[in-house]
Amino acid sequence: MPTLKTAHTAAGRTPGTEETRERADVLDELAKLSATRARGGITDEEYRRAKNMVLSGRGPEEPTGPNARTPGL
Repeated sequence: MPTLKTAHTAAGRTPGTEETRERADVLDELAKLSATRARGGITDEEYRRAKNMVLSGRGPEEPTGPNARTPGL
């Protein structure tokens, strides 16, 4: 399977600074999710959903309803 860098160069493009930074952010987020799952902080299903959101460029959805947390509390 080609790496992200290979895929970009194969398409005739080299990643720019912004693209490289975004890729690093995605990799960091995936590493955090993996570590959280390994510690038992999230289930495999929660990991899968969060990973798909990160890879699709969407942020985590804010929880709603009675169990939603208020930011900063």
